[in-house]
Amino acid sequence: MARVRARTTAVCSIVVALAAAALVVSGSMSAQAAALSAAAPVPAVPSPDGDDAPLLTDQPAPAAGDPVTLRPDQQPHSIPADPAGTNPNFVALSSKPDSTKTIWLNFDGGTLTNTWWNFERPDHTNAPIVYSGAAIDDSVARRTEIFERVAEIYAPFDVDVTTVYPGDDALNRSGPDDQRYGVTDILTDTTADQMGINLASGHPGGGIYDSFGNPYENQTFVVASELEGYVKDIATDMAHEVGHSLGLAHSGWHDGAGAYDEYYTPYGGLWAPEMGNPAWVPLARWSDNAYVGATHPAQDDLAVITDQAEAKVIQGSTYAVGSGDLMPSDRAECQEDGVYWAPDSLDADGYAICGDYDPSKRLSSITYYSGKLDFRADDVGDTAATATPLVLANDAGSASGIISTNSDTDVYALTMPAGTLSLHATPAAIGANLDISLTVTDSTGAVVAVVDLPDSVGGVFPEVTLVGADAQTTLALPQGTYDVSIEGTGFGDMATNTEFGTPAAPKYGSLGQYTLAAAVTPDPVVPTPAPTPTPTSTPVVPVVPDASGGSSSLAATGTAPLWPIGLLGAVVLLAGGLIFAGVRRRS
Repeated sequence: MARVRARTTAVCSIVVALAAAALVVSGSMSAQAAALSAAAPVPAVPSPDGDDAPLLTDQPAPAAGDPVTLRPDQQPHSIPADPAGTNPNFVALSSKPDSTKTIWLNFDGGTLTNTWWNFERPDHTNAPIVYSGAAIDDSVARRTEIFERVAEIYAPFDVDVTTVYPGDDALNRSGPDDQRYGVTDILTDTTADQMGINLASGHPGGGIYDSFGNPYENQTFVVASELEGYVKDIATDMAHEVGHSLGLAHSGWHDGAGAYDEYYTPYGGLWAPEMGNPAWVPLARWSDNAYVGATHPAQDDLAVITDQAEAKVIQGSTYAVGSGDLMPSDRAECQEDGVYWAPDSLDADGYAICGDYDPSKRLSSITYYSGKLDFRADDVGDTAATATPLVLANDAGSASGIISTNSDTDVYALTMPAGTLSLHATPAAIGANLDISLTVTDSTGAVVAVVDLPDSVGGVFPEVTLVGADAQTTLALPQGTYDVSIEGTGFGDMATNTEFGTPAAPKYGSLGQYTLAAAVTPDPVVPTPAPTPTPTSTPVVPVVPDASGGSSSLAATGTAPLWPIGLLGAVVLLAGGLIFAGVRRRS
């Protein structure tokens, strides 16, 4: 049975009202997978008589199916309206400029030509799609906050989130060996109806599965006005749509008895999955979908995003028979086993009415390549043996890093005199998803302290924040070398979470940037008292006048003392003096 080629759009509804309903993604993941499997070996389809029917790809292609090079006017393009950044609200921001992968945040509008969005226009015209920038409430501060929030969500990965137009070469993957590619993440005030794109009216965003790097499909949309201008919601939705381009499905909720919500939307608490609806909670984390009621329990977000083996090879932009002209729409083609041919006719909605495969009607197609991300390289040691030194200058020091995986632990070593050690580890100031646990160990590996503050919600909707994500302590310690370890943590019992509330948050996805500050107050130095002199036993030698009226020292010789003689002489001299004085008075 011939299949009509179809691609699945992830149409997202990040609701901001309790009564708002989430829109179910059109199509199924299995249908999508079948449509994207052209590059993979396709197993033979059993025929009714039990034999294996030959694959269409085993049949030689006629001349009409030979590859045709796209003319410049046929190539898919995402053309920025302001590539030079002349808008007064433009601000040049990049989270990892040395990366070869790019998420370009386009705030200033542009035009799409010959992309999937053009071929899938409801009016079947393949006309250019023109979209405005996000002018409503636009400002440098608003753009900066959106950038910081999206960059924090993608901080664990080797990807540059940037507001600077990087050029087509940085976004479009030319082949399997091209490692430089990305996505255009569009924020606009133009609605889907106004653009003429295939999104349900009233829904704020859309992206195409496994399209990261594929120039035919690597554009995502978020309509700011559909989110009432809430910056937090805009940023998480922009990150959400890029998640679809990396292969992620929605994280929903069901009760096992028929109740179903495509987006897990807790209206209070700490946490929701990034691929659900985290509008009401402070934490929008990547998820392993292991929570109770998950609709895609087999989806491990981080594994999907980084699974390079699952990068897609996609065929698109097919040609009419015998010419180099593009078919008017993806829907106007027949496809089976990766082979495309022209339909017998189209129905009222522009979809192909396909008969049996006719080799004379075989079409050519262009092959496009999508890609994945890698985790950011770990630049801080994970153990005491590989700890990164934290150097103290004037008894203070600081460091910064990123917890990039669920098993990542960053360890710093510091040496201090006896005294008081003060430590404070803080996550990103805006959009943090990292909840920090801090551990101090001594040189023997013994644990001195573990700091993991209780979590609660601060602020009010829509600017709710997580209180307790930091870790702070002050310790009195003897002189020595200590290791300070930082890792992500969760909070509470996940079994207490419900459809509408999440008082607990998982450790999974507790990732992102942090700063560590350390200060030492040495113990005061107590002065050592001067020693008391020890008394000497050396005898004192008296000084007496000698016979000439001077003085002399009498050495101690161990013989009888001579001081009686000296005293007698003194008496005699005194008497003589008195006599002499009397004689003078009588003259």
